[in-house]
Amino acid sequence: MLVTKSITVPIYGSRLHIAVTEDFIVDMAQINKQFNNGFNEEDDVLGMVQQRGGHTLIIINLGKHKRIFKNNWEVELIGTITHEAVHACNTIFIQKGIQLDRNNDEPQTYFTEYISKEIYKLYLKTRV
Repeated sequence: MLVTKSITVPIYGSRLHIAVTEDFIVDMAQINKQFNNGFNEEDDVLGMVQQRGGHTLIIINLGKHKRIFKNNWEVELIGTITHEAVHACNTIFIQKGIQLDRNNDEPQTYFTEYISKEIYKLYLKTRV
């Protein structure tokens, strides 16, 4: 099962695409076709973030989580979602020229939280 979502992030003027897949290798062609941005990957990864021309793509591979982590795969999934959300947040910040401030990290933490929630909401659609 492949579920996808595209979001315009108004505050940063960027486009965020999220894909949650059971079979990453098979679904990559559909993801690429749907978002038409030349994203590609040949390795069977747990998750990934790619950026192309103002578009940021996050992919979460449920199938690999289930194969590798078996009974604890949903716990590991939370880690992957968080990990990829930080990458996506920082990718967009770099693209927009936003400097991180370790003494005031609220913009980064709120944006990472927002991205994580969007990924998790999409994951929940796979459970139906």
